[in-house]
Amino acid sequence: MLEHTLLHAGKSLLEAMDNVADENLPSGLADIVKFHAKGATISSLSSAIPGVGAALSGLASASFIWTMYTRINKMLGLKLADNILKTVASGVVTNLAGYAVASFAVGTVLSLIPGLGTVATIALVGSAVYAVTMVSGIVYLKILTNIFNAGKNPDSLSANHLKEIASDVISSMDIKSLFKEAKEEFKEKNEEGEFDKE
Repeated sequence: MLEHTLLHAGKSLLEAMDNVADENLPSGLADIVKFHAKGATISSLSSAIPGVGAALSGLASASFIWTMYTRINKMLGLKLADNILKTVASGVVTNLAGYAVASFAVGTVLSLIPGLGTVATIALVGSAVYAVTMVSGIVYLKILTNIFNAGKNPDSLSANHLKEIASDVISSMDIKSLFKEAKEEFKEKNEEGEFDKE
C-alpha cells in the first residue's frame, strides 16, 4: 500500500509538471525514496550505542532525507540551492518528528539494557527512521506537486515559502496512517533480512 502511495505521488507530480511522456519517472522517483529509506535504516543500526545511538540515528536520517531531495531534484531537472533544500528537509523532518520522537526516546532508554535492549532498540529506532524517511519522500513529492499545480516554479521560491508549503501539505495528509503503514512495512522487510548489513 505504501508503494502505491509513493507511485501515486510520483505520477501526480509528473502530471502537475506536464511531464507524463516518461513512464519510468514515477518508479524512478519511488526507487530514490526507497533507496534512501533503506540506507537511513541501515545507518540506524548505530542506535545500539548506549544512550546516544537513537539521537545519532535521527541525525543520519535527516542527512539521508536531504540527499534524497537532492537526487529527486536532479532527476526532475530542478535547481534548488543546497541551503534552501536543507531548510526544506529540516522543516519536513521537524514537522514529522512528533511521530517518531517517542520511538527515539524509548530507544535511548532501551539501549542502556545489554542484549535484548539492544535488539529492541534497533527494531524500534529502525522502524522510526524508515517511516520518517519514507513519509518525507512522499511529502516532498506532494510539496512539488502543489507548487506546480499552483503554476509556480520551485526554483523561484524562498526557503520560508517552501517551509510554509511543506507545513500545509503535512497538515492535509494522514501522516499517522502513513507512519503506521511504514512501520509495518519495516517489520516485514526486517524479517526478510532487507536491512542486514551487506
